[in-house]
Amino acid sequence: MPGGFHPPPAVMATWPTPNYINPQEKGPGVVIAAAVLGFVMLVIVGLRLWVRFGLQREPGLDDYIIAVALLPAIGLAIVMGIISPLHGWYRHIWDTPPTSFVGIIKLNWIAQVFFLFANILTKISILVLYLRVIKGTANKIFLNVVRVAIGILVAYATSGIVLLCLQCQPLDSYWEQFNFFNPPKNFTCWDEGILPLYAVIFNVFTDLMVTCLPMFLFVQLKMPFREKMSLAAVFGVGFIVCISGAIRIYYYYSVFYSTYDITWIAYDVWMWTVVECFLGIICASIPPLRPLFKRFLKGTRYGSGYPNNSYSARSKNITDTGDPENQPHSYRLHHNPRRARSTEWDKDSNSSSIPLERNPRDGIMRTDNFEITYNQGLKPHETRAAV
Repeated sequence: MPGGFHPPPAVMATWPTPNYINPQEKGPGVVIAAAVLGFVMLVIVGLRLWVRFGLQREPGLDDYIIAVALLPAIGLAIVMGIISPLHGWYRHIWDTPPTSFVGIIKLNWIAQVFFLFANILTKISILVLYLRVIKGTANKIFLNVVRVAIGILVAYATSGIVLLCLQCQPLDSYWEQFNFFNPPKNFTCWDEGILPLYAVIFNVFTDLMVTCLPMFLFVQLKMPFREKMSLAAVFGVGFIVCISGAIRIYYYYSVFYSTYDITWIAYDVWMWTVVECFLGIICASIPPLRPLFKRFLKGTRYGSGYPNNSYSARSKNITDTGDPENQPHSYRLHHNPRRARSTEWDKDSNSSSIPLERNPRDGIMRTDNFEITYNQGLKPHETRAAV
């Protein structure tokens, strides 16, 4: 099927006369999307780091990784701000000046590197967060699955960088071959469509892998259905990123195998690249904001998943009838949590703690101890019950 960076002369002969004065353009939508989503991304990640470093004072490795992921994401936004006007705000290829192609292809290569690093670091941050969440469950199988997933991402990132650097030899011939006035003499390049299409397809696979992994954990949790669904929804926002990646597959396929008008369709390629990259970081930073949400929703029915693990004193008074059995009684209920392994997810002072303990037969259970004190006159009796 026709398509790619090298249209044959027969196809170029069918193109209309170039219009460099007032051509049809798709406009600055990519730059606007990068600016808006980039701002939201910085705010959300900033709030996440404030919660971890300031509110909980327990930052984890996942927080440092997501902070590092911001750097290539910002780099991608900067590249979009440069490449879009160089494209002429995404004109048809016959309306794009030939002198712009070297710069466009070079920035295209740089943008791929930025996207790869930002995307992989984001997913590794999510998986490291999973490790923190399930650390107290003693579920070794799930722990090992997550570690294997991290290994897959590292291998994918390494292979991606190596292939990008080896796609053309020498490397600068990747963009210099479009220098129509002084093209390189001796160079070799692989099929231009194989590597990008492999990258976007495998990227969607890793998106699904990272998004679906926590679902296997949630089905084991012994908690109210509403709380379980709220956790699934928080982590499940990653499916939005999966959809963005699937759309990118369509446009990448179109660029290399359906059309030679690559500068026109590049608008859609870069739009969904920006959406996937920035939404990925935003979605990865939403689950750690749970303490912040609970703080603002405290006292409302939306802020009450599990009830708070504190119980006020309750008393019951009966009128003295002379019968010893009907003397005034009082009951006092004290909450004494057992020393149970708890997940890192629940370690915040501003939300109810949900200790989770592994039971080989029933999965993960919530266990608490309650001390019930019964007073009759001056003769206290004490009994303990495990709930």
